[in-house]
Amino acid sequence: MKLMTRIDATKIGWFATVLLAICLSASSANAQSTFRGKFTLHHETSWGETVLPAGDYVVTLDRINSNGPAIARIRNAATGKPVAMVLSANVDTGAESVSALLTAFQGKHWVVYSLQVAKLGQVFVYDRTLANGRATEEAGKTQVVPVTVAEK
Repeated sequence: MKLMTRIDATKIGWFATVLLAICLSASSANAQSTFRGKFTLHHETSWGETVLPAGDYVVTLDRINSNGPAIARIRNAATGKPVAMVLSANVDTGAESVSALLTAFQGKHWVVYSLQVAKLGQVFVYDRTLANGRATEEAGKTQVVPVTVAEK
């Protein structure tokens, strides 16, 4: 009896793994790369859970639908190696006429709180508190890092 339970559990595990793989491949096939840009960080900066050293980077936004959050895929511009993948928490409309990373100095380090994409007219928010200006006193200073459209 225990052997049958173990076999059933194994079958269910394999089925779940195959189902997850199918879902992930289908969603990545439907994802639309909506923006690709280059930027230079002059300070070590946190973006989500990743700490990016000062340097040149390429960011690509991949979206599953046209109005929802996007996955920012960050690569080292010199090597092309992936360094981070960050999901935006929210999307706001009304980006300024230039694309930029909006950063703030919080505690002892710089933090990306939004990515403004002029081409899309949208702002991808990574830290809602900083983006709303509620933590301005804590953050101390902010910085706009220009993002230029990159060739594919």
